[in-house]
Amino acid sequence: MFKRIVKNDFVKNKGISFILFLSITLSAFLVASSFHMTMELTHSISTMFEKSKAPSFIQMHAGDIDQAEIDAWSDENELVQQEQTVKMLNIDNMNIDFGSEQDKGIEIMDKYFITQNTGFDYLLDMKSDLVDVSPGEVALPLYYMEQYDMEMGDVITIQNEGFSKELTVTDFVRDVQMNPSIIHSKRFVIHEEDLEQIQSHIGEMEYAIEFLLTDHDKLDDFHAMYEKSGLPQQGPTIDYPLLQALNAITDGIVVALIIFISMLLIIVAALCIRYTIVSTMEEDFKEIGIMKAIGMPQKNIKWIYMIKYVAISAVGSVAGYILSLILKNVFVAHISLYLGTAPTSILMIIVPIAAILVLCGIIVLYCSFVFRKFRHITAVDALRSGGTQPFKQRKTRMAIHKSNFLNINILLGIKDVFNRMRMYVVLLLVFVISSFIIIVPVNFLNTVQSNEFVQYMGIEKSDIRIDLQHSDQMNDVYDRIASRLEKDDDVSKYATYVTKKYEFTDPDGLLETLVIESGDFSAFPLDYLHGKEPVNEDELALSYLNADEMGKKVGDSLELFIDGNKKDMIISGIYQDVTNGGKTAKANLSFEPRDALRYEWSINVKGDKDAKIETYRERFPEATVTNINGYLHQTFGHTINQLRVFTIVAIVISMIIAGLITSLFLRMLIAKDISQIAIMKMIGFSNRDIHWQYTTRVMIVLFFGIVVGTLMANTVGPILIGGLLSMMGATNISFVIDPMQAYILCPLVMAATVAAVSIMNIVLIKDIKMDDLKAG
Repeated sequence: MFKRIVKNDFVKNKGISFILFLSITLSAFLVASSFHMTMELTHSISTMFEKSKAPSFIQMHAGDIDQAEIDAWSDENELVQQEQTVKMLNIDNMNIDFGSEQDKGIEIMDKYFITQNTGFDYLLDMKSDLVDVSPGEVALPLYYMEQYDMEMGDVITIQNEGFSKELTVTDFVRDVQMNPSIIHSKRFVIHEEDLEQIQSHIGEMEYAIEFLLTDHDKLDDFHAMYEKSGLPQQGPTIDYPLLQALNAITDGIVVALIIFISMLLIIVAALCIRYTIVSTMEEDFKEIGIMKAIGMPQKNIKWIYMIKYVAISAVGSVAGYILSLILKNVFVAHISLYLGTAPTSILMIIVPIAAILVLCGIIVLYCSFVFRKFRHITAVDALRSGGTQPFKQRKTRMAIHKSNFLNINILLGIKDVFNRMRMYVVLLLVFVISSFIIIVPVNFLNTVQSNEFVQYMGIEKSDIRIDLQHSDQMNDVYDRIASRLEKDDDVSKYATYVTKKYEFTDPDGLLETLVIESGDFSAFPLDYLHGKEPVNEDELALSYLNADEMGKKVGDSLELFIDGNKKDMIISGIYQDVTNGGKTAKANLSFEPRDALRYEWSINVKGDKDAKIETYRERFPEATVTNINGYLHQTFGHTINQLRVFTIVAIVISMIIAGLITSLFLRMLIAKDISQIAIMKMIGFSNRDIHWQYTTRVMIVLFFGIVVGTLMANTVGPILIGGLLSMMGATNISFVIDPMQAYILCPLVMAATVAAVSIMNIVLIKDIKMDDLKAG
């Protein structure tokens, strides 16, 4: 009997069952895809770190080194398993020609030419094997394959004052240290003969002093030991956890957003199921009462109706999982390109399946919860009601006959929405969520692409930015730039910032290192989460992640060591920064140029910005001169491309969901109103009149859904995105909104989709005849 009842229900409601199936399938597809990406990301990072033997601690250094001293200290340190010093030849952007269209001046990446390492920190090729090059060959970072569409066989040329060296591209590099675009350094692998030849004509040698530790859990102890060692420290330090975080950032953001959208789709599917169940109970109210009257247990009655939804949930979940397997390569393509494909493990198979089983279980449990309404149905009530109107509806009095402004059909549509408001709330919530899913990714994409995003990079917004990295000539170049800016009448305002390393005492009394940028931060102020910029020499501003890790808030003090002397610094402000692993600091300290790691200048000009940028590029080839747009594009270009694809996917899925649910709702509404429609036809309403009534109902609900969804996207959306980005160092995002996209194009696309679906479903009304009144 169960099989016959379920089969008849499927046949009777094929369209509704199919729409529910598609909703669950889409939810399962995104859930499975997000977990596929998560497992692929974590396993690929783990595999690449293992194959490349990622270093535990790296000290970058520009200047002379005493290798014997480093070796002796390493041999005596029980935490050091291996140590190596990597020679890196830094060549200026202006001296490298990639043989393609490129703007050398705006290139912000530092280019280091190295040979393959022999102990650890191996550079991998596209097969995740060790890169091997012969004389005259070069293996390029993957960044340049995408940035300039470089291919194997292309030639790059290194040239300087009569010297020219051509290198043929034979491979591309997966670099555990410098893979992501958010890291502004890239390593090129060449043969040792070529490195010696090029070094004799061009470039400056820098060093990466690298350590492989016996125990990563003692990394903090090793940090403290190295700080006290007196070994070279003229450059930033990088450790194993930071390398992991930087390699996961780009794809991690996309994974988090997909999980978030899939959760919203699960809510939509749950709303649809609830509405379908309640509608079914209303239609079968009398039958349910009869089954109770003849003594059928409530558990059996509940199972008769539930088995359909269990079947749809199970089949939909399986279909979504299969679809995720089919499209898996599309979702993990970027991960596979930059990190390599990890060997398939049992967890990579089990976790997505487990997620699908949990999803299916949640839907079934929710169905069981909704079916508790059976307890309120009695045999007496069902038989007395004649099987109609089991749940009370709110009635709204509207003087339709007195209206002279609106068409009667529009007024009847509005009246029905208010009379059966509880029923229309389901459709309203679906439209709210669909609008939210569309607008949040669109607004976030616009935010990341806008100049305003520099506020979340700890960078001052200005017309021009000049970066000068540490080198033997750095102080001479600094003097030249400072002198030029002082005399340039086209410069309306500028500020100089110097970055240095300082020691501070942590809460446990241990010495740790803090990289601090010093300068006048009132000239180009940031937006601070709390407090304000440092003005006095005893004030210090911390990035969000630094403040969170140190447990500091505005007004607290931090003991800093400056030139060997202790100085209590007051925390003046906390700001957002997604660069350098989210851990930076700002102060207004005096400095000695010889100790600087790097310099930056923020500049506003009166005239043509582009012309001034070109002038400064030509005058100071040792520095990187950019505008904010160029800086953002090169830092977050790959992330923006990922977000752009995700935004398109989100819009398409939202349109599909909105269309499916509108179709489901109208089909069930028309079936519920079949007697009422027959009566309207009998008293003279035409098919066109009734079409207008039902179209009005849907469009009224859509209007309020879009309004509420847009408001939520612009208020709740930034909070949710801030939660996702808090791991990177940005926790309080303000969307940069394009009014044309957010308030006109997105609502129009959604309205057009819903209107088209409504028209396709309302045509069912023409098949309703007078005989249906008797049947009803």
